Amino acid sequence: MDHVYIERTRNAHLGATISENILQTQGSLWQDKWLLVKEYYRLAKPGIVFGNTWTAVGGFLVAAQGRIDYAALCFALSGLMLIMASACVFNNLLDRAIDAKMTRTQGRPLVSGTILPRQALFFAIHLGLLGVLILGTCVHLLALFLACCGFCIYVFLYTYAKRRSSLGIYVGSFAGAVPPVVGYCACYPHFDIGAILLYAMLFFWQLPHFFALAVLHMRDYAAASIPVLSVSSGMRAVQWQTLLSTVIFCLIAPLLSVFGYTGILYLTVSVVIGVGWVVLSIWGFQAKKTQSWAYAMFFYSLVAITMLSVIMGIHAKR
Repeated sequence: MDHVYIERTRNAHLGATISENILQTQGSLWQDKWLLVKEYYRLAKPGIVFGNTWTAVGGFLVAAQGRIDYAALCFALSGLMLIMASACVFNNLLDRAIDAKMTRTQGRPLVSGTILPRQALFFAIHLGLLGVLILGTCVHLLALFLACCGFCIYVFLYTYAKRRSSLGIYVGSFAGAVPPVVGYCACYPHFDIGAILLYAMLFFWQLPHFFALAVLHMRDYAAASIPVLSVSSGMRAVQWQTLLSTVIFCLIAPLLSVFGYTGILYLTVSVVIGVGWVVLSIWGFQAKKTQSWAYAMFFYSLVAITMLSVIMGIHAKR
């Protein structure tokens, strides 16, 4: 009897150990899968995608003028987000050699090897095709055409231009100004003065935003031989270009109210934000700590576009 009891006890312990090992293995596999999902998520640059989506919402609401088609909004944002994510994955794929030279990008999935180039290519193609399908069938062809234009400019022209000239930032701004226009045209399928104003506004918003970013990461860009303005021409050129672009932005942003697309609240806020940005740009000529000034400019740009996107949507009128 004792022998049988001991044998059963051993079998029970062995079974418990095997079960525990199986559970640990399954837990490890799920953890690995979750980490891989996170790497694919990072590959799509969610910060860029969600930031641009926010401006697309603003553009859609300006066109809607209070008569919101929520289904159209959801389809437009879904399709646009997928196409932007595809563009970001393609950009990661094309820039992986440059990213390996910069400290802030050395941990990206394609550089670290957690995702292989062919896997990234497969991911990018399927994201893009799904986005095209949604915009083309559930929204309309004008929104799809604009989104594809932004995609091509960002993936092909900007990726090449930024390696050759400091003017690459302007090429990138042509692509970055597309999302609010896609949102606008997804609701109101006409490229009118409202779409033009949104495009111009976002184009000139991006310049000081990225000039500041280039100053903050100037050493990285220099190490990768990317001729951003702060590397190729120095801080004085950055300061003058920043001031010029903020002045133009300050003049364009209120025009949405002048042409009757938004109300007095947006007009007031846009003027205050624009003037404040110009003042901050002028301060850059006197700032002793250029990094601090660049960070202030970068942070201000994010606050500015967030506030304006919210207010232009809430207080749109026709």
